[in-house]
Amino acid sequence: MQPESLSDVNNNDSKRSVAEIEASRKALKEREEHLLELVRRSRESRMGAGKNQPYHVLGLEEGDAATQASIRKAYRKLSLKFHPDKNENLPDAVAAFADIVDAYEVLGDVQKRAEFDDSTDQKKTAASRRGHGQSESDADEDFYAKNPHILNLNQKLWFRQPEESIWLIEVYAPWCPPCRKLKPMIETVANSLALDADKEEEHRAHDDVEDIAAAARLGVSVGAINFEAGNNKDWANEHLGVTGLPTLLLLNRKHRMRAKYDMSTSNARTAESVLEWVRRLSAEWRYLFRESNVTLLDGSTFGPAVLNSTQMWVVLFSDGLGPECTPCTETLNNMRKLSAALRAYPVSVGVVNCQDSASSKMCYDSSAKQRTSAQPQFAVRLEVPAPPHAPQVRAWRRGNKTDHWEWGGGDKGEVMYNANEVPPHIGLQIMEKSARLALAEEKAPPSHDLMPTDGEEARAATDAASFEAPSTTDTGGGGGGGGGNPRQQQTSENVFWDGPRKNRKELPGRKPRKFVYGRPSGGQRRIGN
Repeated sequence: MQPESLSDVNNNDSKRSVAEIEASRKALKEREEHLLELVRRSRESRMGAGKNQPYHVLGLEEGDAATQASIRKAYRKLSLKFHPDKNENLPDAVAAFADIVDAYEVLGDVQKRAEFDDSTDQKKTAASRRGHGQSESDADEDFYAKNPHILNLNQKLWFRQPEESIWLIEVYAPWCPPCRKLKPMIETVANSLALDADKEEEHRAHDDVEDIAAAARLGVSVGAINFEAGNNKDWANEHLGVTGLPTLLLLNRKHRMRAKYDMSTSNARTAESVLEWVRRLSAEWRYLFRESNVTLLDGSTFGPAVLNSTQMWVVLFSDGLGPECTPCTETLNNMRKLSAALRAYPVSVGVVNCQDSASSKMCYDSSAKQRTSAQPQFAVRLEVPAPPHAPQVRAWRRGNKTDHWEWGGGDKGEVMYNANEVPPHIGLQIMEKSARLALAEEKAPPSHDLMPTDGEEARAATDAASFEAPSTTDTGGGGGGGGGNPRQQQTSENVFWDGPRKNRKELPGRKPRKFVYGRPSGGQRRIGN
């Protein structure tokens, strides 16, 4: 029913109640506002606002403030309001509705939205350069703009990708000669990984898990970051830990996994070496995603989870968990490997981000009293070294941990090694073997091991087959972990420990020490000369 005109409302005021009069006037005002908005939207549609100003058309704030959910919600609301079927005999409604659809086509698709945002940022940067009298250069040149298998990434587009994906990312700059030399090799790698993904889909369709070579070729997306474009420089330096160009990284955002490819040797810069590294490491990561269980703890959950448990606990205390902290990500990777290696034993593995506000007091404040009336026994004060500090790993014994709990103090656990004296991956490897021996009689039977289910069975079988292939030497010039040359060492549970190789040199003028092993009793040979 159409609302009355204003004169009709005034003439009938005496015959109506106050509530009816106010309702009629409100409906009339809303109708007039609706018609004015239709006219405005129709005028803007003729200037292509939907494609050029999609945020404005949908009534959203530009940039990352608008989530994909808020974009869908705004589109549904406006499309219902301005649909031609609900605005009969109003020609402006057709144009307004078409403009809303155009805006959603730009912002509703993650990649199209990121491309629009990126082009907008580049236009603003170019305008700023012209305003300062600077000429355009090749700083924004994209090496891989025409390659369909390589996605040009920026920070916005990166965080809109599925967090479960594994990515091989090259960070480059157009002015960098080694980057230009690396371009053909990166394109070859991307094309090969795209073929691997197609083969994986084919194996999935036919439930074929016998091809071990195909097992290593698990889907890996390839991206490239132009170091000089937009805000990529700050993002790459501060959040990806990039310290030189070119840089090749393997990343997984969900599990905070990061590996840097070592290109220091001449034979490392070949497509075969990079492909072997990517295929091996991606298979290992997917194995760890399935088999490991690392619990994220904080100040409120640490006491009840660790100290109220009868299992042995191994916990990493890290000064941050971002990829910019190479020792942090490397130790976190190895904690996942520790969890996978001990998955059949009564051992739990956790991690505490001491930078987090919910954990910093527990980690650093020695005078803090975090007791509660419900659980006064969990007044956790661990006295981790003040930041910045190396990742610290502590262990809590098997069995009841509250028997020796002291009011205001508590069981702080045992520090497993000093990271300044023992390489962390060596310390964790020793710890894994020690726990395996100490808890051998409590090992769960094979039926208790984590097993894939239903649709994941084929992928899990290929993951395990590829990962469990023994390999104790460096391959491809690269390595897992946060950087440096890895030392790959296989445990009895097929877990490889990553860490930097230290080349020790004898001091000048000294002969190498010789060690002779024997009983240290009188007259017998002793250890050393």
